[in-house]
Amino acid sequence: MTNYDLLGNSQVLLTELSVCNWGSFTGIHTAHINSGGTLITGDNGAGKSTLIDGLMALLVAPGKAAFNIAAAQGDRTDRSLLTYMRGSFGADHDGSTTKTKNKRNRGVISGLRALYRFTDGAEITMAALFWTSSSSNDMSDVKRLYIVARQNITLEEILAEFENENIRRLKQYLKNHPAVLYADNKFGDYQNIYRSCLHMDNQNAPGLLSRALGLKKVDDLTTLIRDLVLEPINLRESGQKIVEDFENLKALYDTIVDIEAQIKHLNPLVEYDQRFQTGKVRKEELLESLTILPIAYAKTQVSILQADIAQLMAEEKEAESALRACIDQLDQQRSALESLNLKYHQAGGGQLSTLKQQLTQTNMTFKTQQTQAAHYQKWCQSLGIDDTLTRSQFELHQAKSVEMLDHISLMIEALQEAVTEVAIELQNHQQSAERLQEEITQLAASPDSNIDSRYQSMRRELVSALSLSVEDYPFIGELIDVKKEEKEWQGAIERALGGLRTTLLIPERNYQQITAWLNQHHLGLHVRVQVVREADDQMSEFNQQGFLAKLIWKQHAYRGWLQQFLQRFDLTCVDSVEHLNVTVNSMTQQGLIQRQKGRFEKQDQQKVMDQRYWNIGFNNKIKLMLLKKTLDEQITCIKATEEEKQSRQKALREAQNNHTIWQKLSEILWEQIDMAKSQAEIAHLTSLIAELENEKGGLASIQHNIDNVKKEIQTLEQRRESLIRKGGELAQQKSEKQRQYQGYQQDATMEMSKDGLQLLTPYIERYSLQDNVAFKQIKSEIEQHLTKINDLIYNTSRKVEGIITSFMVKDQWRSFSLEWPVGLEALSNALIYLEALEKEGLPAHKLRFKERLNQHTTQSLADFNNMMRGSLEEIEDRIQVINRVLAKTEFREGSFLRLGYKRERIATLQIFQQKLDSALHLMLTEREDGHEARFVALNEVIVILDRACNIAPNTQESIKLLDTRYQLSFYASEIDRESGEERDVWESSSGKSGGEKEAFAGTIVAASLAYVLTPEGSEFPVYSTVFLDEAFSNTAETVSRRVLKVFKALQLHINLITPYKNITIARESASSLLIVERDNDQHESRILELTWEELDAQRQQLLQKRVNDEMVGH
Repeated sequence: MTNYDLLGNSQVLLTELSVCNWGSFTGIHTAHINSGGTLITGDNGAGKSTLIDGLMALLVAPGKAAFNIAAAQGDRTDRSLLTYMRGSFGADHDGSTTKTKNKRNRGVISGLRALYRFTDGAEITMAALFWTSSSSNDMSDVKRLYIVARQNITLEEILAEFENENIRRLKQYLKNHPAVLYADNKFGDYQNIYRSCLHMDNQNAPGLLSRALGLKKVDDLTTLIRDLVLEPINLRESGQKIVEDFENLKALYDTIVDIEAQIKHLNPLVEYDQRFQTGKVRKEELLESLTILPIAYAKTQVSILQADIAQLMAEEKEAESALRACIDQLDQQRSALESLNLKYHQAGGGQLSTLKQQLTQTNMTFKTQQTQAAHYQKWCQSLGIDDTLTRSQFELHQAKSVEMLDHISLMIEALQEAVTEVAIELQNHQQSAERLQEEITQLAASPDSNIDSRYQSMRRELVSALSLSVEDYPFIGELIDVKKEEKEWQGAIERALGGLRTTLLIPERNYQQITAWLNQHHLGLHVRVQVVREADDQMSEFNQQGFLAKLIWKQHAYRGWLQQFLQRFDLTCVDSVEHLNVTVNSMTQQGLIQRQKGRFEKQDQQKVMDQRYWNIGFNNKIKLMLLKKTLDEQITCIKATEEEKQSRQKALREAQNNHTIWQKLSEILWEQIDMAKSQAEIAHLTSLIAELENEKGGLASIQHNIDNVKKEIQTLEQRRESLIRKGGELAQQKSEKQRQYQGYQQDATMEMSKDGLQLLTPYIERYSLQDNVAFKQIKSEIEQHLTKINDLIYNTSRKVEGIITSFMVKDQWRSFSLEWPVGLEALSNALIYLEALEKEGLPAHKLRFKERLNQHTTQSLADFNNMMRGSLEEIEDRIQVINRVLAKTEFREGSFLRLGYKRERIATLQIFQQKLDSALHLMLTEREDGHEARFVALNEVIVILDRACNIAPNTQESIKLLDTRYQLSFYASEIDRESGEERDVWESSSGKSGGEKEAFAGTIVAASLAYVLTPEGSEFPVYSTVFLDEAFSNTAETVSRRVLKVFKALQLHINLITPYKNITIARESASSLLIVERDNDQHESRILELTWEELDAQRQQLLQKRVNDEMVGH
């Protein structure tokens, strides 16, 4: 049996409501509420809502209470606990600020009390005191005391004990009072106790009672059902528990990941250890191969050298025999030559020999003369002179060469000067073209300025260095131009302004910064700057004959100042020198100027109308055009000058070549080219030799024999020398072989092991070890292999050290390696540790992870999923309960309302549910070793759940995930009672008439209150008092009666608050009447209690009085 079973048919109703210093109620005022219903009426603003807001302040926490809700209807209310305490009633506005007018500006004590009585006679008192000792309007300065008691305690009793704000005395009194259940300042504890006493099991009840107070329409049925009807279904605690459990699982998973990371980190050590050991063995083999290689090579070389020495000794003996035979033959031939020479001289052969020697010498001289004569003739042909080889012609050329050499030398000097001159001219043209091109480029970059590009470059450098704007720093020439009809005067005006054109204008605010910069930089220009100050208000008119009147002035901030500034430089423009001579401060169109009497000047460096040198104007189109034309002219000059330079260089080379030829002609002698003399001598000598040879024919035969013997002697001498060389070479080779033999002999006597020889066999088979080249090749290859092995061992050692060191320095792994040695020496420790991880640590942790995954986290998540689904089913059950209540009521004639719901499309919820279902599915279907896949799936779920529970708990995303009320939206269907067909669907009151809105709101609120206020196990509400403020103001009487009938049918204690004009329908539903009146002058309210009979009597008296007054008037 529940507590509600013990109540039987008992209900609790509000009997009395007291307020003290509350709004316009000063002092204590008590309203008695009839069990058959009470109507609270009065004029607008009398204080009806203020009275019932006192009850709401007892039921709802101060921060959540919405006062005067019927008037606000969704808008922000202007009433608060503090304004009720102060008795705020208006505002004063002094033109700049608004000040609230209050009845109670200083310290104040406000009290509230509600007396509830059960139908069996039991009573519950709820009271609250709010006070502040100062004039502060800050809620933090308001003190509170909430009281719940099981008997009637009046405000008078409570305030009597609170005299002089003695809170200690009051608390002691309440503590000692046997019926007091609570007396403290914590609203939450107070609310829990009064809800228990009044049997408000549903925590939404106070909020719904407050909301129902002024509910004339339902703007959003879903919000009403979620927030004020259905109890919170919050899965946050379960979600947080799952997240916490998962943290333990994740810690275990992180440990496994860490162990796997350790294994992955250390695992390469196994391969590196194998490489290290293999490398060491291979290194020892290679070192042994290098050790025995010289021995094997020495043994091979000793064997080869023995055979070579024997062969050389045999060849040496053979060469000695051949040398002796050659020497004998040579002696014989020399004896024969001596005999033949003696015979030749005796026959007269000496004279013939002398002639032949002379002929040979003469032939050599002739060949030299031929060569020199060819050169001589070639030189003459080059110079265009006679090349005949006669002595007279030669002597003429010799005499002329002296004259020509002097003449050509002078010519060369002149040509050299001419070449230098034209080269300088070419360079000048090229430099001029470069300058023109640079100026064209710079001007093209600034088309809106006609100022010399050098000055523009200077300005750009200045503004860039000081981070300034170019627009604020114009040149004077950029701000003026000459009128189109006065263009013939521009050249003269340019001269008149002179350096003013390129004067840079700078603002007064920062001229110190600019002058400092100018002072620190060498600019290569005549720089002028002028500070611009504020222009005078008055400016005299321009001289209409002056050049300033011929100018156009650019729209610029400096325009007015510049016009004033330039007036002192203005010159009168005259049309003749005669006028100039008699006019001070004047100028002619040709640029002649008289500034002072008798002082004339003319800047005539350039032509007056040469626009290339102009600086005035708003653009540089004409200057660019002229400069480009000048550049084209310069390019033409460059081409012509280059051609002239080449022509002069060619003439210079020809002169230098002619000078060289004449110089050679001057140095040659006639004897060097006199071939005729040599030809005659050759002919004479040839004739004499022929005569002698014909006269003494025997000499030829003797000479022939002599020549043959000489040839034979020469051959034998060559053979003797060859044999001597060969013998020496053989002896040297034998000596070298013997020396090598001795060198290898010691190594060759050393022994070699069979295994060692086997190591060299592959090399010997490739290179054979026959010579030193093979030995070096084998040694080099072994050393290369050894270098590679050493590199392998070194690199492997470095990698091992790197792996171990990086493992030891990681904070999370440092404790595992505290006792390990340093560097490579820790390899064995690391391998032992790695083996322990792989065979013991990792399997054990994976087993624990798998058990926890299956037994704890997965089950918790499955329970959470069931809770979510169960909570949705629970909401469905609750909606059915409300529908059973609605089915008992009549919404409109022949119809009733039925609540329905539909699932909201929430992206986050859908993703969460998909991942949750996927994770739970994996738990059932994944292979035994698929724990990692399960963990990953679980982790995706937990990330969303953790965000909803902990990271962003107050967001809509979190609320919709953890409170299933927010996963549904609600609507109401109007059902025909007879046919059961759906007449209409309501999601809100939007689009309906005022009466329909109030009827719908009333019906929904009545059913919702009946549901919320009916405890489990009871068939009707226990707490039954409901207030409706200004209800049915737009509703037809028949509809209003039907709605009020709904409240009564649901056994709700209905009380109405309405102005005088709406009391007719209220009379049928209220057994008593409270009239709230207000003294507008004193801003004071009071309560009058009347019966309907007393009200009728008063009305009758007033009506009779009005009739009597009318009759007297007639």
